[in-house]
Amino acid sequence: MALSITEAEYVSLATASADVLWTKQLLADLKINCLGSIPIYEDNQSCIHSLKTWNQKRLKHIDVKYNFVRDLQQKKIFDIQYILTENQKADILTKPLAPDVFKRHRNALGMR
Repeated sequence: MALSITEAEYVSLATASADVLWTKQLLADLKINCLGSIPIYEDNQSCIHSLKTWNQKRLKHIDVKYNFVRDLQQKKIFDIQYILTENQKADILTKPLAPDVFKRHRNALGMR
């Protein structure tokens, strides 16, 4: 169980990153190249800051297995970018939304 929102976001980011790496490898196996770094949008600024300046005193309890995402960003495989929470389309899959916000995200994803 996560002890803070930052930790929960960090673990979720690492899990999503592993899925993106798997998808990138699948595309490579299909001879579809993904050139450049892959953007991943994160709405938690503390999580993004932790990627750049690791503070082991505050987050020392996070397992080493989640820190690979820092290496991927430093190698420029991923480009972790900040996005405002109200623009985070992934929220449609993770939390209850007001009807107008739900419709906006649904339309932004190209769903009708």
